Amino acid sequence: MLYTLACYIPLWLVGIFINFPNSPLWIVLSIFPITAPIQTMLRLGVSDIPPWQLTASIGLLVISIGVGLFLAIKIFRVYMLMYGKRPGLKEIIQSLKNA
Repeated sequence: MLYTLACYIPLWLVGIFINFPNSPLWIVLSIFPITAPIQTMLRLGVSDIPPWQLTASIGLLVISIGVGLFLAIKIFRVYMLMYGKRPGLKEIIQSLKNA
């Protein structure tokens, strides 16, 4: 739910930033992994994006996908045998520290 709302932030703010395509907030939103796909497409339609910003955006997306996949695999592996028992947030954090 939160991820879905965060993806729409660039679309909600496009009216404000259309006049200032290279503002620092627009640049940060185009590099931040959650809003990067939509924000980068909006910026490409309005102005040119420097190559380093495109590279940083794609690089952070790849890194965040890798980290998310790694954490999901660790959590799945630890709690595979705990069928029927719902782990708490404290148990998940503790198992990630120990694993």
